[in-house]
Amino acid sequence: MSADTHDESKSGAFEALAPVAGALEGVLSVEAPKARDFVKRIGEVGEKWAAEGNAALEKASTNADNAVLGAYRDIAKARCAIRAAAFQEAEAWFAGLGKLSSATSVTEAVHVQADFLRARSEAAGNRIKAIADYVDVKASEWRKPAPVKAFPKPEKAKAA
Repeated sequence: MSADTHDESKSGAFEALAPVAGALEGVLSVEAPKARDFVKRIGEVGEKWAAEGNAALEKASTNADNAVLGAYRDIAKARCAIRAAAFQEAEAWFAGLGKLSSATSVTEAVHVQADFLRARSEAAGNRIKAIADYVDVKASEWRKPAPVKAFPKPEKAKAA
């Protein structure tokens, strides 16, 4: 096959595909303002939705952090209250022991012991009531649903 024959076969193929090439050139040069506007609006809505979603997630994250910190503070308060109660019990026990050792008769010792037990039972009752009130307050806080709006609905794009 000579070079001339090869060139002729090439040009024949190009001539056969010329209508297809012309149609493709026409498609590529078509202006599409509506499609461009649609893509632009979708991009704007997407950016706005992403920003609102990010803000909502940041708020949810902050709420979760505050809940964890609040729980930690409550645990620390409870630990301090337990330590103070243990100290008060020990102090009262040693004070009662001192009074009991200074009793001059068995009757006086029985009265001192009865007074000690009565005072300790009243203190225990007051502590149990305080614990029940605290648990009631916390339970009512936990029952409240936390309003969390994770992903806001995107606004409908307005026709231009």
